Amino acid sequence: MKKQILKCVLCILITLLAGAALLAADAAPALPPLKPDPMEPFYGGRLQRTMTLLETSSPLRRNNVRVICIGQSIMAQGYTPAALKKLCAEKYPYANVTINNYAVNGRTAEGLIRQLYQNLFPSYPDLVLFDVYDRGDQGAVERIVSDIRRYTTAEIMILTHHFDDKGEQGDIDRDNSANFRRYLAQKYNAELVEVRRDWKAYLEENNIPKMRLLCDVTHPNKDGGELLAALVMRHFRFNSILPGGWMNTVRTYELNHETEEGPSGELTFAGEPWKTDHSPDTQSCGSCEPTCSVIGTDPKNPLKLKFHGNRVDLVAFTSRSQLGTAKVLIDGKAPSQHPQAYCITMPVPPEGQTRFVSLDRVMPGDHPVVEDWTLKFYDRKYENNKLSYKVMLTGSVSGEVLTGNQDGKTLVAKGGQLYFETRDLEMGHLYRTFIQTNKVGEIPSESTLLFSTQFMGADTYAPQPGKKPGVISNHVLIQGISNAVHTLEVIPNGDGVVPISQIIVYRPPLD
Repeated sequence: MKKQILKCVLCILITLLAGAALLAADAAPALPPLKPDPMEPFYGGRLQRTMTLLETSSPLRRNNVRVICIGQSIMAQGYTPAALKKLCAEKYPYANVTINNYAVNGRTAEGLIRQLYQNLFPSYPDLVLFDVYDRGDQGAVERIVSDIRRYTTAEIMILTHHFDDKGEQGDIDRDNSANFRRYLAQKYNAELVEVRRDWKAYLEENNIPKMRLLCDVTHPNKDGGELLAALVMRHFRFNSILPGGWMNTVRTYELNHETEEGPSGELTFAGEPWKTDHSPDTQSCGSCEPTCSVIGTDPKNPLKLKFHGNRVDLVAFTSRSQLGTAKVLIDGKAPSQHPQAYCITMPVPPEGQTRFVSLDRVMPGDHPVVEDWTLKFYDRKYENNKLSYKVMLTGSVSGEVLTGNQDGKTLVAKGGQLYFETRDLEMGHLYRTFIQTNKVGEIPSESTLLFSTQFMGADTYAPQPGKKPGVISNHVLIQGISNAVHTLEVIPNGDGVVPISQIIVYRPPLD
């Protein structure tokens, strides 16, 4: 009875304290606005592809913009992604913007590297917002930035650390980390957001204590989150006087150039150049203005393009004629025959189940197949302060292809569909908590993760009618292949006209 009374008293005290904290927060005076930075006119200089896509979007051209956020708990709080979403909705309503936040609480830079293959690289974003708090692992931090440059054409925004309350040594470590971010921004041509410098100046100018903007010694509270977002958002500026520098990383081939102005040598035809189609495309542009495209019909007259890059898109055009299809070849093979053109989604538990185990990285093997996977952990034992378990991998197409345990270094699916390293298997916080609190018997004897193998391309180009006004229909023919010289072939199947407006080649800055 006494214990129940004590529990009730404690609950009341906690409720009162929480209410008092909320009232204190509400009663706190509003913070002064962020002062303009004299250097602001030069902000956004290394985001000009993203900003051009946003700024030039209109009802007649709705540019696609993909943004990815990676980092730890500070990014996972969501203040910056939410502010960017609000900015795009208000200022760039005609742009087709997608923003995905892949930040993971407490994840180290080394752990984030492993996950890039599951989310960032397959997404092939136009912009990456990067904010990770390293613990001296600067090599891992640089690998993240260099890998983004090596596998994508994305622009990069790097944030320095905000001003927290980790003590004198903590300030020294944060300052060193900020200096390293400045080094990376210059080396890899990334946009740098001086969060730490400007956060500190804001505190000093307005005589505000550190903890006024924090909910603990590390994480920003609502006011701190809004300050962080404001520091980042002022970098989203369109600067037409600054050099773009992205015409060779994302290169556009206008198909009518080859037919009306003569071949360039890179794009060729087996026979006569495909005919230019000047018919109006009222469905795609919302007007009766003629568009620029070419159409092919003869299987004996394929289009060929020699290109350097790791991704190729076709931009569709809706012709008034009967639409046909075309076979696609990359280096003489169908895109689906290139193992690099496959990715594997992030393993997650079944819906409604608690995540007791995680797998940070799974890679396609030499013979990937599009299918769904179930990775089962079973026969769990905890003996002599050591946790052991077995795994079983089953595919919706391949069936059971792998059994093993966590002692091996690399587990490869029978048939070569995929592989993963056991160092990427993590029993997770819940397992450790149960072990530390002597509740091992309450740990589930089995756990399951689900993921899929997906194909990043198309063996057949099949333009579809009925586009909404201004929509740009990009058909990804292949993605993820080596950043090298390749040959694209588009071969009409003879079942109608094959209209193409543009070919877009993506060439990452690092080979």
